[in-house]
Amino acid sequence: MIKNFIILLLALFTSLHLKSQTIPEFDYGGIDTITVFYNLNQKLKINFHGTEPNLTKIRFSAPRGVNISQSDSSVFIFVNAPLDAVRLKLYYKNLPVDIIDARIEKMPASNLVLSIAEEGAISKQRLADIKALQASIPTAYTEDLHLEIYSYNLKLVQPGKNPETIPCFNNKLSDQAIKRIISLPENSIIFIDNVRLKTPQNNVIELEGPGQTYQIKS
Repeated sequence: MIKNFIILLLALFTSLHLKSQTIPEFDYGGIDTITVFYNLNQKLKINFHGTEPNLTKIRFSAPRGVNISQSDSSVFIFVNAPLDAVRLKLYYKNLPVDIIDARIEKMPASNLVLSIAEEGAISKQRLADIKALQASIPTAYTEDLHLEIYSYNLKLVQPGKNPETIPCFNNKLSDQAIKRIISLPENSIIFIDNVRLKTPQNNVIELEGPGQTYQIKS
């Protein structure tokens, strides 16, 4: 409600100066708060409505740890300070035209999954027919953020035995990993951890928190 009131004031104030001229705005379908991932260069959605992008600027509430960069009509935000949130204000011709809040989060490692897993379990019967196992991340990571799987670890735990760790790269499990998973007895546990993704700038970011856990079932 408060944000809507602020936007209304901004719109009224700006309209007195820009009259009927079309002005740019954040293009998130009316959402009040967006998610910006920590330590990742992320594109902001702005509809310039045919205006000159170089006449548009973004100011933010955080005193440090936030960087706004622009290349032609693409505007990016990069947060590398431990912030919970930041308020972004859009200016056109040095006048405020729109505002949006950004929630700062670290990307969760639990978003990396094995494609054959269902509800936290992997069927040994299904494993026997699999020639290649794929790990995947959400479509938004690949299409919106253009991220790729760089590496992760598979930790295999058999009942009564010491854990075994197998490093994996890209999204395809190695032949070694497939053979070891197929040989696991029932009730063994598979942990996915140390997940890292590669950005379009070839930077590697480590995902936050524990990864997925699966149990081998018959």
